[in-house]
Amino acid sequence: MDKIHKEKLQFWQPRGIEAFRASNPSQLILTSVSKSPSQLELIISDENENKLRIIYDQLCTAEFAVWHFAYDTHVGRSDLWVNDVDRPDNFSEHTPFFFKIIDWSGLDKYRNATIYEEVLDQVEVHLYSTRDEFFIVVSEYEPRIIRMDEA
Repeated sequence: MDKIHKEKLQFWQPRGIEAFRASNPSQLILTSVSKSPSQLELIISDENENKLRIIYDQLCTAEFAVWHFAYDTHVGRSDLWVNDVDRPDNFSEHTPFFFKIIDWSGLDKYRNATIYEEVLDQVEVHLYSTRDEFFIVVSEYEPRIIRMDEA
């Protein structure tokens, strides 16, 4: 019998997210997305008009800024909300959060590509959940997060 693959969510509070004044992702809005081979940038705001630029701009193994990104709605991926959520030891109840997806099934397509063999265990899957949307990014590093008024 086939083993059922179960993704897990882990709370993720990257440096810079504390600029939001939102207690949960339902108070966040994905404002824009722009991409080029050398950069992926998300702009997310909260209901108090605090805006953050989330920037992936380092070249990965395959010479792009990220391996993969995907947009979906909460309706399209309602399965994510039934997953277990791991709480890291340093999780703060007073800081907004995003998620990392642990054991993401989408990584299976990279397992047979020899270019990824040495870094596959280091890759992270970042999940940005906002009011109605999900944005998933697969990367070898954590992004830079910059307040819009600091840019």
